[in-house]
Amino acid sequence: MYTVYFKPDTATAVLGLVSGEEALTVIYDYPARMTYNVFKEEGQAMVIPISMEEVSASTDEITYLVSMADAAPRDILGYPCNHITIEPAEPGSGLRISAWVTNKIQSPFKVLAGMEKYFPGFPLDCTVMQTGAMEKVVYRAYAVEKEAPEVMFVVPE
Repeated sequence: MYTVYFKPDTATAVLGLVSGEEALTVIYDYPARMTYNVFKEEGQAMVIPISMEEVSASTDEITYLVSMADAAPRDILGYPCNHITIEPAEPGSGLRISAWVTNKIQSPFKVLAGMEKYFPGFPLDCTVMQTGAMEKVVYRAYAVEKEAPEVMFVVPE
């Protein structure tokens, strides 16, 4: 399970295991241009700070093209969404992304770290495939709540 909390200028993504246990939390501090990977084990937290420039470095090596798909707009959880595709300009490498995005949710966070600049809105449904691979990862919003607990944006010491 992948849960995202966000507010202006910050976001927190929590990756959970099937067991419900938290595997990794990433806190995004956009004004400081920093991410904090938080690993929790036995009540202790280990924090690894990484600049957003480092996170984006691998995606900057490939140029991607964004196009609006021909599909009719779709409503997801009460938000109007348009279908987009994001593909490498040079076939054969990089990610292939199909997403339904809305401009009614404003957040610098766009689900895929380093790929934010390619999303013309917030993705509520997103399928990602590595070029040439058969496996895909699907991100799908199941709920949108207006308030997030403030503790979700605090970097542990």
